[in-house]
Amino acid sequence: MAQPLLPQEALRHRFDIYLNAAERAHIRAKAREAKLPLSTFMRQIALGTPVQAPPSEISVAAWQDMSRVAGNLNQLAHAVASGNVSGVDVATIQQVAEQVRLLRMELIGVRAGGSQ
Repeated sequence: MAQPLLPQEALRHRFDIYLNAAERAHIRAKAREAKLPLSTFMRQIALGTPVQAPPSEISVAAWQDMSRVAGNLNQLAHAVASGNVSGVDVATIQQVAEQVRLLRMELIGVRAGGSQ
């Protein structure tokens, strides 16, 4: 997810640059595409921070829907591990749960290594 902004008092130094109309329009379009305010977009670019658009509403909704599946898988794995259910392979349940976790993270733009 997006990082929180710095405290407002930390963002009080203005940095001016000169752009022609085409450059300005191009940068504004890129910021809009990333769904970021222009100043945030420019700050991230200038500081070399990866710019990533926030997840879409559809991705967030899918992430939330899959949380129920992940919870059910965890309950099933716990029941199997505690001996309340038989005939189910614990390792398989755990592998499926891990795949669901990875898919949920990918839906919101988090890569397997934890980076965005």
